[in-house]
Amino acid sequence: MAEKTNALSEQDCELINQITNEFKKYFHSVNFRHRKNYNATFQCLDKLSPAVDPLRVAHNKAVCEFLNSDLKKCEQFRNALTSLQNPDLTLSVVDIKYANLCPIYYNQAVLLFHMKQPYSALKIMKGILQHIDQLENRFLQKVGLLTACLLLDTNQAKKADQLIDMLQTRLDINNDDILMPDDLVEPELEKAKETLDEEEEIFRNLFRLVLIRSYLLNGKNAIIPLEETSNFSILKAHQFFLGNDFQMASRELAKQFKNELITVPKNGEDQNVCIANNMGLIHFSVKHYALAVRFFQQALIFDQKAIESVKKEHGNQLPMHCIGATKRQDILYNLGIALLYLQRPKDAFDCLLVPLNIYHKNPKLWLRLAEACIMVHKQHLKEQESQNKNIVSSIIGSGMHRKFIITPTPQKYVNDEPGSSAIPSPNLEFASLCLRNALTLINYYSQLANGFDSDKQGTSNIKNETFTMFGNNWNKVNESILCNPSKPLTKTAIDKLKIHILTASSYVALTLGDYTLALQHS
Repeated sequence: MAEKTNALSEQDCELINQITNEFKKYFHSVNFRHRKNYNATFQCLDKLSPAVDPLRVAHNKAVCEFLNSDLKKCEQFRNALTSLQNPDLTLSVVDIKYANLCPIYYNQAVLLFHMKQPYSALKIMKGILQHIDQLENRFLQKVGLLTACLLLDTNQAKKADQLIDMLQTRLDINNDDILMPDDLVEPELEKAKETLDEEEEIFRNLFRLVLIRSYLLNGKNAIIPLEETSNFSILKAHQFFLGNDFQMASRELAKQFKNELITVPKNGEDQNVCIANNMGLIHFSVKHYALAVRFFQQALIFDQKAIESVKKEHGNQLPMHCIGATKRQDILYNLGIALLYLQRPKDAFDCLLVPLNIYHKNPKLWLRLAEACIMVHKQHLKEQESQNKNIVSSIIGSGMHRKFIITPTPQKYVNDEPGSSAIPSPNLEFASLCLRNALTLINYYSQLANGFDSDKQGTSNIKNETFTMFGNNWNKVNESILCNPSKPLTKTAIDKLKIHILTASSYVALTLGDYTLALQHS
């Protein structure tokens, strides 16, 4: 009986040989792809029979074609991935039924990350991390790094910190091994580092940068390596900036760096843009608003040159890492606020209108636009007062026959053209619209903050729990209300901001003659 059960028929042997041949073809395609011979890879994938998983083959074909285009056919690659699995981005978390589908969703999240859609990408990554116990370590490294970067980019530092703790447990990563300066590394750790392959070394370097960023944003002490490179110098400057040591922060940014210049065509980021913007923030913090404006303007020039250099090199079809490389929206937001403090409201208004297309859910931005309109109105009133001070231009005669020659009042400009307060212009009508939007948003965020307070009792227990190896409690940590590109809003900040909005609304309503509304806001 044993011999009969172990014996294989000729049909079984043929089937095993076919399966073996299919696997050989598939691994040949993988081998060609690692050699960057994408045409041979495509040919091997075409030879695979329909018996092989068609979803995996179609995914590999899409990846191969995208790599063969030097990462330029982004829209075509995105459409191919969407046709394989169409994620519902309206949900809070994308539902991924099977773990073998995670690579397809991961590639979609990478595209969304480079296209500056971090919230949509984060929904996908949350769905992938629900299968964390079934992911291989190499794939989990990429998933964890991307998710941590997305959390930090969206100002969710607490969640990023908890996720990094979970990854350290899952991947057996030691903080001392990563953060300890090179001159203090033990010989055993040095030998272990020498045995790492290139991909593992890249992961450790990126993880070190993400870990330091998370430490700084969460107010923890971070040991930053003493490397004269732009990456670590910018992190050191950030550390000094958070400690209000602005002079040391500016010194770090003014250093001569040893590493090669980071540019958009090679790295997707521009080093000069980042440094100029950060120098502007430092000068703004010490109330040197004129210098801050100058640095922000330099950052805009660097950013424009960087994008032009990419277009010259690649044409209109940009590679994936260059799509969302521009920082123009964030720099204009900073420049607009600096101009507002410099008493240049019209220029500030023009600058703040641009980031409104992306950050329209930010009540601070709506308030700043309204403040620019109010400042323009006040400056106009001062001009009128200065003109009306000298009413008498000259005096003729003396005594009871004295005559006063009065200065003729200039005609007031009346706008008879049909218009609407919804059209952006620095006047009080548009300021009223901005303040209504800000008040609507702040009331909504106030309700969310009250909901967070009611959940505090439940979340306090989560923070005290030790994270299990395959736990997913990082996503249950409550953050403050997100308000990009500004800092997240706490309950106290929401209350203060609401007072500012109501005060400005009362002034605008009073000036426009709506006394009932002005009294209500007051």
